[in-house]
Amino acid sequence: MKRTLRIYSCWAILAVAASAQGATFFVNAGTGDDFNTGRAAADPFLTIQKAIAAAALEPGADVIQIAAGQYTENLVIDDADGLTLSGCADAELGANPLNDAVKVSSGDVTITNLAISNGKKGISAGAAASLTLRDLFVTGNLSDGLNAVNVADVTVSGCTFQANGGAAIKVQFANRLVVSHCTLEANTGRGIRVDDVRKVVVSHCQILDHGDDGFKMVSKVLSPADTSLVIGDTLVSGSGDDGIDLEALGDIRLTNVTVEGTIGDDGVSIDDSSSVSVTGGAYADNHAEGLDIDDVRSIRLVSVMSARNRGGLQVTAEGGCDVDLSTVGCDFTDNAQDGVSIRENGSTVQQASLTSVTANDNGGCGLNIVVSGTLKLSAITSEGNGEPDTL
Repeated sequence: MKRTLRIYSCWAILAVAASAQGATFFVNAGTGDDFNTGRAAADPFLTIQKAIAAAALEPGADVIQIAAGQYTENLVIDDADGLTLSGCADAELGANPLNDAVKVSSGDVTITNLAISNGKKGISAGAAASLTLRDLFVTGNLSDGLNAVNVADVTVSGCTFQANGGAAIKVQFANRLVVSHCTLEANTGRGIRVDDVRKVVVSHCQILDHGDDGFKMVSKVLSPADTSLVIGDTLVSGSGDDGIDLEALGDIRLTNVTVEGTIGDDGVSIDDSSSVSVTGGAYADNHAEGLDIDDVRSIRLVSVMSARNRGGLQVTAEGGCDVDLSTVGCDFTDNAQDGVSIRENGSTVQQASLTSVTANDNGGCGLNIVVSGTLKLSAITSEGNGEPDTL
């Protein structure tokens, strides 16, 4: 089984965890027995679930050290005191697909350095205080790789989610989601799906070849003002619908993000949100618009490249939302239609400021801007386009 994980010494992990935790239990698929005490590496349990049951009887947050080997079981964790499952290299959990491979229902739970496969879901969590996943390889589960609902804080780092039957990561109704240094690849649904989470940070990730959106975040219950999103230093490629699809959010910041090769729709689609800042990054070879931003009050783009899409940048003021737009040092080139299109549909673009913008070799206009507010243009290059600019 291919595992792209950062592997650490089992004993180093154990030493750090045990110093701040309660009891430590040991599991070994080769030498263990569920009639053992599980209290020493020389006297381990056979199954992880037996260790989970023993830990639940102990006060304090406990650690389960899982030796290398194949574990054919489905895990249920209900430990209000908190629990850490810490695997060694080549520790693999192969579940029965009738149930989730790992189901977490309470406590502060950490799972590290484990391959998880063949469950209904890879990991499901509900009503837990926090869930921390590090250096996992989650693959071949029938539905989502991770599905967390009503978990206060979810942190995922150094993990690979590959070829699961639903989303790689799906989180609903949480206070915070942090995803860093992860590879999400070839899952049937979305790469990351987020509903009604207050704060989301995604950094240094690769989100590749998903059947639906690469990343989708929406607020249905929360007020947009109560939500924020930061995506940085991340590649989104080959998405079946939008690369990034954002709806009804507060502050949105994309920094050094590349979105390329979406099959179904836009590179980035943003609707009904408060503010958007896009700094650096490339949006290229997408089926529809590189950047499609509608009904957003404040928009700022700096040093962005959007090329070889249907359109480079499309901004529409609609839905009663007056817009303030600033674009500095951006290139919108080689798009099939307009390089930059800014329009009003029932609302006003109060100010559109374009500085040091290049809009060359597009099939339509370089600049197609029809607004009733103030338009400021400085250091604009618009050449070799299929139609003259509309201003």
